[in-house]
Amino acid sequence: MQDFYSDNFVLPLPVGHRFPMQKHRQLRDRLTLELPAARLQEVPASTAGELALAHSPAYVQIQTSASAAGAREGGPPEPVSL
Repeated sequence: MQDFYSDNFVLPLPVGHRFPMQKHRQLRDRLTLELPAARLQEVPASTAGELALAHSPAYVQIQTSASAAGAREGGPPEPVSL
């Protein structure tokens, strides 16, 4: 079975969020233990075309700009009103 994970993408969610970020890693760890035949692979970053399938052009532009790439390294960008 081929499975994908994305627990390397961490966002600062509020305390009490129903699916805190550490659960992504915990789920991957549990799958590794309980399903050793699973082939785990890190999910690749979405392309602009893939983002456009579900988001507005303005959102895609924000997420694919050079400043957004730098912001992702230092944390998520501030919310933008579209």
